[in-house]
Amino acid sequence: MSMTTRNSDECNEKYSEFKMGRSLRYIVFKMSEGFREITVEKTAPIDATFNDLVADLPSNDCRYAAYNLEFTTPDGGQRSKVIFFRWTPEASGVKSKMVYTSS
Repeated sequence: MSMTTRNSDECNEKYSEFKMGRSLRYIVFKMSEGFREITVEKTAPIDATFNDLVADLPSNDCRYAAYNLEFTTPDGGQRSKVIFFRWTPEASGVKSKMVYTSS
C-alpha cells in the first residue's frame, strides 16, 4: 500500500513564520484522519520551554515537532538551531508508528 502525505497550507505558513520570525518556540504537527495531510496541532510563544513541549506531546499517539533551541557557545556567542523530533511513544498504534516513520 502506497500512501502520499502532504503538508497543509497552514503547516507551511507556520513553519515559515517559525523559521524566519523566531516568534515561536515550537510547533507540534500531527497527521489528519486518514494520514493524508500533516497539520499544525499547536504552537507555543517564544517564552515556552522544552518541558512545555514535552507536556504537549500525547502519551498514546505519534507527532512531529520543531523546536527552536537557543544556546550560548563557550566563547559567549548566542546561537539558535531548529531541532526536529518524531515522537513515537510505545503506546501508539502500529499503523500510526509506521506512517509517521515513513512520512
